[in-house]
Amino acid sequence: MHFSFDERIKLNQRARALDEKQTDIATQKKDRETRLYQKTELSRWNALHSLIGSADGKKYRNFAQGITFELMVSHANKHPARIRREKQYHGSGLQNLADLTHQF
Repeated sequence: MHFSFDERIKLNQRARALDEKQTDIATQKKDRETRLYQKTELSRWNALHSLIGSADGKKYRNFAQGITFELMVSHANKHPARIRREKQYHGSGLQNLADLTHQF
């Protein structure tokens, strides 16, 4: 196959145009993947924000205090027999919460 000079120029131009189109397609694909990743990350942060709350931390603080309270109640419910034994051991019983905390 022998091409004339003009035909070779046109073929080179078409090849460059195809290369540019491939580059554009690759760039667009990468941009779509980046946007998808960003949307995924945004969804994750929005979900976290809905759990934790605003910048002042009030919602998270309330959440953490709730967990702490539940844990404390759980521990207290596990030890009523121990408290009864302590009360019997000390004879007169506990007069207030400070006495209870002092024993432990």
